[in-house]
Amino acid sequence: MTAKANEIENSIFRGLRSRPIGMAAFIVLGMMYGGALLAPFLAPYSSSMQNLERSFCPPTPIVVKDWKFQARMYEKESPYSNDYLPSTHTVPLAFFKKGEPYLLLGVIPMKRHFVQIKSSRTEDRLYLLGSDGTGRDIFSRLLYGSQVSLSIGLIGIAITLVMGFIVGGLSGYFGGRFDFAAMRVVEFLMAVPGLYLLLALRSVAASHFDSAQMYVAIVVILAFIGWATTARVIRGMSLSLRTRPFVLAAQSMGQSTFKILYKHILPNLASYLLVSATLSIPTYILGEAALSFLGLGIQE
Repeated sequence: MTAKANEIENSIFRGLRSRPIGMAAFIVLGMMYGGALLAPFLAPYSSSMQNLERSFCPPTPIVVKDWKFQARMYEKESPYSNDYLPSTHTVPLAFFKKGEPYLLLGVIPMKRHFVQIKSSRTEDRLYLLGSDGTGRDIFSRLLYGSQVSLSIGLIGIAITLVMGFIVGGLSGYFGGRFDFAAMRVVEFLMAVPGLYLLLALRSVAASHFDSAQMYVAIVVILAFIGWATTARVIRGMSLSLRTRPFVLAAQSMGQSTFKILYKHILPNLASYLLVSATLSIPTYILGEAALSFLGLGIQE
């Protein structure tokens, strides 16, 4: 059945190549995850680097001057306001310039950033998307913040699919009392409104968790809420697959239950699992954002 899995994988990529919109979406998604993965290298500054002299600064325009890319600075209209006026002062861009040290991919020590500016003035900053109330670069904070949201979507859906496949696959394959007990648990989780269940589970977690512990807690909570629907659908598909000739042949040859689920049933569920994962990732991101908005999620 490895050939079957390879055939499904090849058909997915053939489908992407034949659909320009799908391929464009795949490329955009890849760029987003690539930006999150390389955030310390792509971000001009760290997410917490402040400049109180440039609070609420507009986005910095990039111009071509003397055959070089340069950043046009803004000047404050008054020292006591946050109103800015365009300036004639431009600063050349510096690519791969040394800056604040960081760990690329969490393990590789580096100092070079993709783009910065060549200026000795402390008030000169490269704000591609502007700055916030304390002069922090919004573009850098967006890249660092995407690491949390996008990774929660991937890790959460991975846990959900594994739990849903194990519970749903075993329920559909064995039936009987295991199927009855598992489906009653699934129906209970599906009957409780997702937001209230999310808040209830979050209230169980300790309030003194640091950011890393809260990250793990949010992933576990979101995965616990989302696996029920996946398990119910997989259970129905497994019920129809367990009577197929190739499954009956594997049973007659004495293959173990795990091997039958992994080699014969899982490849036939791959297309559904891929679509389910694609549609569920935004739900996980919104769930994390909702908790953070309410002050119950990951904080700075």
